[in-house]
Amino acid sequence: MSSKTEVGSQEPPLMDGNVFEYLMCLNQKAEGAIELLRRLARYPALNTESFLIYEAYFREYLADLNLRVIYAIEESEEGVMLQASRMRAAYEKERRDPGDCFIDVARREEELRVQGRPLAARHPLRYAEGGDHRRPTRLRRSSGR
Repeated sequence: MSSKTEVGSQEPPLMDGNVFEYLMCLNQKAEGAIELLRRLARYPALNTESFLIYEAYFREYLADLNLRVIYAIEESEEGVMLQASRMRAAYEKERRDPGDCFIDVARREEELRVQGRPLAARHPLRYAEGGDHRRPTRLRRSSGR
């Protein structure tokens, strides 16, 4: 089973705003636990290197947990962003007039003209001589011979 899904669910649940509050609360409680470890270490029987190392282990596990939660939030937000982007694109596609492409081309040509840059190369077309006048062919350049 994927680590992203919960038991019995079809897709991973999206993170909500509460996850930040839970993470903050967890870190505050962890800091409290570390402070209790320090107080316990004041007793001579517990003030040993093997006991003191527990603070380092505790901080290491807390840091790892924080990163895992942050990565999960990132993945969740990427999913939300993808869905929102697809919705926006569908809306824009629905609202866009196909004839607007000509307006866009005219705007781009004006931008290029103002910048003094050449317009995009256009391929001249002409109708085939004596043939079907609905079918354009490319103009052939003379080789000068």
